[in-house]
Amino acid sequence: MIRWRLVLARAAEQDIAAALAWSEMRFGRHQARRYEDRIAAALLRLGEGPDVPGSRPVPGRAGIRRLALRPPARHALFYAAAQDRRIFVLRLLHDAMDAMQHLSQDDAGEADPG
Repeated sequence: MIRWRLVLARAAEQDIAAALAWSEMRFGRHQARRYEDRIAAALLRLGEGPDVPGSRPVPGRAGIRRLALRPPARHALFYAAAQDRRIFVLRLLHDAMDAMQHLSQDDAGEADPG
């Protein structure tokens, strides 16, 4: 199977680090590692392509899609695909967050910088 190359935006890297730090502080190192495994599994699934089962377009944000982590996780990856088989992971957001507020209009432009 041809894989897609994942590129994490700085905001996504910061989101992941913050989610893991919060999880460790709140639930302990073991649970944080389990959450890290869920994030890694979602990223691996994205490597299969932008239309992986369970993903869906984000209304009002052309070219941006959402992939929820497997339950009981409450975060989702927001990403966009480029023509050259790259997937730009833009954010990792908790389901209680307003995605429209946290996804800037420029995020789709970050998906194809060249």
